[in-house]
Amino acid sequence: LAATTVRHFLWHALGTAVLTAFGAWLVTRQTGLPLQQPPAGALFALLGAGGAIGLSAAPRRALLLLAAALLLATMPSLRADESALDEVFGPAAGSQLAEAEAQLLRGPYTIHDARSADYRVFLLGGQLLYGRAHESAAPEEHLEVLLAGDLQVALDLAAPRRVDVPCLATENAHAAQQWDVFRRFYTGYRPGVIVFGVSSFELDAAPASTAASHVESLGRTLTAVADYCAEHGIGLVLLADPGLPGVFRAALDRIAARGCPLVEIAAGEAPTSISKRLTAAIAPLLRP
Repeated sequence: LAATTVRHFLWHALGTAVLTAFGAWLVTRQTGLPLQQPPAGALFALLGAGGAIGLSAAPRRALLLLAAALLLATMPSLRADESALDEVFGPAAGSQLAEAEAQLLRGPYTIHDARSADYRVFLLGGQLLYGRAHESAAPEEHLEVLLAGDLQVALDLAAPRRVDVPCLATENAHAAQQWDVFRRFYTGYRPGVIVFGVSSFELDAAPASTAASHVESLGRTLTAVADYCAEHGIGLVLLADPGLPGVFRAALDRIAARGCPLVEIAAGEAPTSISKRLTAAIAPLLRP
């Protein structure tokens, strides 16, 4: 009798676990969440264990606990793949992960969201480029702040009308990473202009990348950005950091030849000067 009971339980638990895991697979294969965690194998095991425990006969408590312990002991790790997350958000991303899912962006003085704005300019290229952190860490000198004020004046806007200028929070960023994050999470911001910058840290920020392979990657990214902007009626302004290697600058020049303004930062140029030159390139693209 005991052997029959054990066999009955095992078949019941196995069948329930398989059906639950199959159901979980049907659901997760359709969602495709950008930051899907835990891994699919761990999710199947977790839901399978829960289904087996919940649907098995209640009096067999000892066997249920044993089955749950075995499943948990063999379950794949639930730890997030930190290296994969670093490739998307950069190291030490902190709250950026949750904020990205909520389409929020933390700026020097405000938190941006996807609600409509009178005008919106989206900055892509990283905090080392727009925050000028390698020269000055003052929040009021961040190009996000300076551009918002300069564009407000250039467009002759009176409160409450405003220009929203969000900037991705990644510090150690490279072009492909910036475009990937924007396409995954922030297209709902519907900017009127995208400023796409390439910093002098471009190659340093790209993981496991050689100069030759990264030049090709940068070219593909810039082409994808230009095509997206053309398709969606978004103005595109390019920004080049001083000291950018010639092959990277050539990739920017190829896109600039399509009619996109290119602003090149001079060595030692003050953030206020950069902002005014960017404003001169952006404002005509925002006006009706």
